[in-house]
Amino acid sequence: LQRLARALSSFVEEDGGSYGVYLRYCSLHQPGLAGEGRTAEEAELYARALQGLPALYSHEATPVLELSSLPPELDESGAVAAAVALRGWSYWETSITKIVKPSGMLLDLSKFVDSGTSEPPMLDDVLLQCKATRPPPVLPDEFGTTLAAKSFSDPADLAALTALYGPFFDERFAPMDALLYDDNEWQDAELAALCKVLSGCSLPNCTSLWLSRNDLGDDSMKQLTSLLE
Repeated sequence: LQRLARALSSFVEEDGGSYGVYLRYCSLHQPGLAGEGRTAEEAELYARALQGLPALYSHEATPVLELSSLPPELDESGAVAAAVALRGWSYWETSITKIVKPSGMLLDLSKFVDSGTSEPPMLDDVLLQCKATRPPPVLPDEFGTTLAAKSFSDPADLAALTALYGPFFDERFAPMDALLYDDNEWQDAELAALCKVLSGCSLPNCTSLWLSRNDLGDDSMKQLTSLLE
């Protein structure tokens, strides 16, 4: 929360004005701690909120701040990061957010190093320091299989989130005219995953693919070249 507050202060210092902050666990009605479900009113609000989340996460004007790992002093064994990787909601949020979101609007606060001064850090410095990487997109069928292997506190969320992904993929990814994956820490495995997507869907408007400043080998580039031809 301290990292989040410092990063948010940079936005306010740079642009002024007011911001709304959405935190899923705090902003949506959760099942009761003892396992009981939501009230009828809470369930209706929850269902309505789910329908709007893809637009909220992916919109080009909404900055998304993630914390992909905790500071080492808080998670020395990496157990928390490992647990988060198993959660269905985390996987869904990452997938929805990073399919089309501009890189400049994705921040990974695990990379944030606070100067410790009383003044808010410069926003340009935060954006540069905390630039998040983007994984390759995932085809809807494969996404559903992967999501089903994740854990949910409310099992009903699995079906709800799976149903949201396919239409979102078709509506937002398929019409894209450029795929921007430069400076993204990709290696051959990520490019192979992208090739699988490119061969499994139609991108009629796409005319450019950016892959500079990644660690890609000759074999993976040959695979991509063959696919594009």
